[in-house]
Amino acid sequence: MTVSPRLRNYLATLMSLTYNYHRELDEIELEFLLENTGGSIRNRCYDIAHSCPEEKFAKLAERVINDALRRVRHEPIKSFIRALKICGFIVKENYLDDLLESVTVEYEPTLEPIAEGKEHVFSLLENLDLQEVKKTLESAAEMYVKGNYPQSLILSRQALKYFEKLVARKLGISDHKEVLRKLITGKRAREIISLINKTYYLGCKGHEPEVDPDEALFAYQLIIVEISYLIKKLLEILGCEETQ
Repeated sequence: MTVSPRLRNYLATLMSLTYNYHRELDEIELEFLLENTGGSIRNRCYDIAHSCPEEKFAKLAERVINDALRRVRHEPIKSFIRALKICGFIVKENYLDDLLESVTVEYEPTLEPIAEGKEHVFSLLENLDLQEVKKTLESAAEMYVKGNYPQSLILSRQALKYFEKLVARKLGISDHKEVLRKLITGKRAREIISLINKTYYLGCKGHEPEVDPDEALFAYQLIIVEISYLIKKLLEILGCEETQ
């Protein structure tokens, strides 16, 4: 399991909104066996979030969220919860009369290939000079964290279109719509991928689709898996070896 610096930054931000006294941070450092690095509350929150071992991160996130529920307006909390979900954590939200009362946070090992695979895909995109695709996927994740699900879905789909256009240029294909035919020789496989792409069509220009949180998250993860597979096929054509 790898906890990204960006997710740790989200945790540090929520901690700085939640805790007002050094003694509260002392308790957390004692509970999680972390070193007291001193400095301001903000700096200590950053140090705690970034020094917490990965195997303890889920429990620290759970502790901070449950403390924050009693002190902080809910939008920063919900943003952090969404950030956890898009990074492969399972967050169970417990409600009472439509109010979020508590959460439990777990890291499910079976989901680790999704989280690790995303980072691997990002690395490959950089190596192949496809940074525009990577940036668009990162923006899609940011929109999901902010709760803008339609825009997250649109950006995920846009990343796939950028991928097709940039790969077409690399392979000398004039029509980017022919990229799929070039990379995937099996007709049935092309039909499945085409179905995925049609499912997450952008919709009419100027009108955002209605999207729920699960749909946006599923589309984001599914498109990363699709791009990962297409990259493997591209590397076969280019005669490149996949590198970590």
